[in-house]
Amino acid sequence: MWLRVEAAVECGTCAGSTPVNAAVDAQPCDTCGVAIPIRVWAGAFEELSEAAEEMVDQEQRALRWSLGSGTLRITLTRTPPACPHCAAPWGEAAEHCPRCALEVSLRRRHGLRLLGEDRAALDGERPGVQVETLRCPSCAAPIAVDGRARTLRCGSCEGQVVLPDEVWRRVHAPTQVAPWFVEVAGGGRGAALPEGFDFDDAVGVGSRIVGVGVLGEEYALVMLETRPPGLVWSALLGEPDFTPRVAVCRDEVLLAGEMSTRVRRFALADGAPRGQLHLPEEVQDLAVDPDGTWVVHTHPLGALRRFDTDGALRWLWTEPGFFGRLFGGGRPRLDHAVPEERPSAGMTAAMPGRLAMGLDGDLRVVAARYVARLKRDGRLVWCVDAGEAFSGGGVSIVRPGAGPDGTTWAVMVGALQGDETQEGRAVLVRIPGEGGSVRAILLGELYPCALAVTEDGHVWLSHGEGLSRYDGEGNLIWRSAGG
Repeated sequence: MWLRVEAAVECGTCAGSTPVNAAVDAQPCDTCGVAIPIRVWAGAFEELSEAAEEMVDQEQRALRWSLGSGTLRITLTRTPPACPHCAAPWGEAAEHCPRCALEVSLRRRHGLRLLGEDRAALDGERPGVQVETLRCPSCAAPIAVDGRARTLRCGSCEGQVVLPDEVWRRVHAPTQVAPWFVEVAGGGRGAALPEGFDFDDAVGVGSRIVGVGVLGEEYALVMLETRPPGLVWSALLGEPDFTPRVAVCRDEVLLAGEMSTRVRRFALADGAPRGQLHLPEEVQDLAVDPDGTWVVHTHPLGALRRFDTDGALRWLWTEPGFFGRLFGGGRPRLDHAVPEERPSAGMTAAMPGRLAMGLDGDLRVVAARYVARLKRDGRLVWCVDAGEAFSGGGVSIVRPGAGPDGTTWAVMVGALQGDETQEGRAVLVRIPGEGGSVRAILLGELYPCALAVTEDGHVWLSHGEGLSRYDGEGNLIWRSAGG
């Protein structure tokens, strides 16, 4: 869990305020030049961690510590780190921005990771200061003035010189506050979903999950961190009027409504709206290709289409014959996504139900009881009957998912073989990367409404207002409250 720190120190000598843009042991006062010792960082970081446990995403708190010779004040915000140059989410802590390659500081202090501290402050420097020369009032010897200290000593006569106000202000312009980030353990009050939130759809993004669902009388978009579980941000969307489909395209979250042409865009970093566009056909489902284009299951044609980020139609595959090889029927001419071409009546029944782009870069397509894995050129890797555990074959009810190693996951519902009650049951289906054998994991009374796979290969299921986490073999390792 990350905290944004905006710090300043109040000087005990002149009462001036100076930004503290790094966890340094001493900070020169911008007003009088006195070095103010800051020896409270160990205790301060401990208090920050305790405060974070009580905070929700985007909440701010003000904290203060007495220094003897001044006061340290910190404004604390629970929020993930973002690049100070391009505002891209930093993701896993690294010294370079994943988008613009800006380099920032990354170090450990008192067991915590600190990201984005001002390098000049760490080095005890003041960048951009023009060195001036002042004459000693006693002996007229030259004295170099670089803005580091207001009280200087003449190298010739050893006399003490205090810089006049106008000189000091010129060489020691006030420092601007620059936030930096500290990573603390724990999930805080955001470790659970927002109270009353119920998933409709979800997708994994690195170690995080982006989901959409109902919150009270409105829809909400949320981002969850999974290491440890915690709410990163949430954004209300308005009254529910559609079945939502969510996907992530680079630094944006895409939100489409089933049977709607509208695709809404939100910032991945904080959920802020970024506008919308309309596709030429209604959306049933969508997934994002590694190249940034969108693979869309459309309505009413029941076809797969590929669009660029401006909504323009693009070639779907580089190799023809996809649907014929996938479901064993004829070869309707859908392979190049020409809008006026329709599938045959027999093929319409076998159109995909849900789509997912696996973390291995291959597309997963669900059609009733079948799950298929396809390369980006449309080549079929395998097509598996995932409903073998059911007397009637079962049917997939949520988006599938796949981890970095190709292991594919789906949720199927139906009457289990040998179950005399013939009640519908849900199972989590695990398909190895090479296809072949299917493992069915019984979910008891749970009926998941969303599935997402994170970068560690773990699969997350939402059920009511709770979450379950399974490892790469399908073993339950964690479950939160909820139905």
